Amino acid sequence: MQEDVQTVRQQRLTQESYHANIELLRMAWEREQRELLQWGHEVMLAPGDSATQPGSTVARTHLPTASTTTEMMERLAERNRAVMEERSKLRARRGLFFHAMEKEHADFVARQRETESCWVQICEQLLDLAAEEETASARQAAVGVEIAKMAAMRELMNHDKELFRARLEEMQEEAERLKRELQATLTQNAEHDALQQQIVAEQTALARKQHDLAIEQSRLETTGVAKVGKEKKKQRLHPAEKEPMRTGRPLSPGKTSLRSFIDVLQEVTDTDNIIAQRGKPHESQRLGREERSTLSHSIVPPSGGRSPSRLSSFVEATGKTGSSA
Repeated sequence: MQEDVQTVRQQRLTQESYHANIELLRMAWEREQRELLQWGHEVMLAPGDSATQPGSTVARTHLPTASTTTEMMERLAERNRAVMEERSKLRARRGLFFHAMEKEHADFVARQRETESCWVQICEQLLDLAAEEETASARQAAVGVEIAKMAAMRELMNHDKELFRARLEEMQEEAERLKRELQATLTQNAEHDALQQQIVAEQTALARKQHDLAIEQSRLETTGVAKVGKEKKKQRLHPAEKEPMRTGRPLSPGKTSLRSFIDVLQEVTDTDNIIAQRGKPHESQRLGREERSTLSHSIVPPSGGRSPSRLSSFVEATGKTGSSA
């Protein structure tokens, strides 16, 4: 492209120098023509002026001058024709040159347009390349950002893995601790169940003992009340025979204590009530059985029977009576 531009510039400079030379030649030829015309005019006017002067010498001297002038005019005419021919040739050459210049100018303009179109295409391609490069750089930046994000995510995942492992270890430790606690709780529950069963068994045994004691107490009370009623009846029916019965056979210590206990009960209770209770022994036994059937297996004593404290007080009273007897 630069070589073409240099060639066109050189051709233009050559054409300009050629046109300048032609213009200089034309100016020199015109100047020479003016000089020749001026000289011929002066020569043409010279015979008339000399004819006005008198004398034959002047006429004789002007004859060779006229022939010379004619020759000069012929030469001038020939030269003028030659100059005109040369001028026509120059005009033809100039026309051809102008035509060639116009053609070259048109070619130059066409080449320049092609060059400009090429430059435009090159610029467009450069712009496209710049856009593609910018897009590629943007993609590269995006890829770099994604790589950084992936690295950060990997770090986060590693951190999460570490936290998960630590949490897993903690949960395993917690599970082991919970297992131990569960085992201890199960052991405690088993012990508690065993203790509960033992307590239930003890309560059942205690309730049975209370039931047996209540039955024994009711039996003793019934027997004692019956004996007291009999003794009272005997005393009422046979008051004089009381002493011989005592003096006949000595009573055993148990009977003596029972006799003293009956006396104590007779003093405390009313005689009519004792007789009424003696009259209905089966009903009292039935009521005692119903109360004993409603006994619970708890430690609390039933409402129908005697409590251990009353039983103990009864035993203590019996012992005191026996000792006093």
